[in-house]
Amino acid sequence: MAQLTDTETLYASLAARDKAWLGRAYVGVVSTGIFCTMGCAARTPLAKNCRFFETVDDCVAAGFRACKRCRPADRRYQVLNLKSSTSPSLTTYSLPSSRALPASLAGTSPPSATKSS
Repeated sequence: MAQLTDTETLYASLAARDKAWLGRAYVGVVSTGIFCTMGCAARTPLAKNCRFFETVDDCVAAGFRACKRCRPADRRYQVLNLKSSTSPSLTTYSLPSSRALPASLAGTSPPSATKSS
């Protein structure tokens, strides 16, 4: 496991809800047993209650459960795009456009839910 930055820098990023750390670090809150993403909108915990991890699996292995607000365990579909080491961007995959649908389904509406007599 690679070394994370010092805890003061990570805590400052957590307090600022710095999106540059999304997918690169997670915070486990000892007092609640919950882990969050660095950009979570929940109240910022006290520094003495924070433990920092690199992966969701590390958080779970340490006994923390996922936050129900930022849902860090559901964000596994996101991939870090590290083209620039100073400002990583988060890339998410999107659903295919309607052009990818078969011609027989394109432009049709879903079946009606009304009861037939």
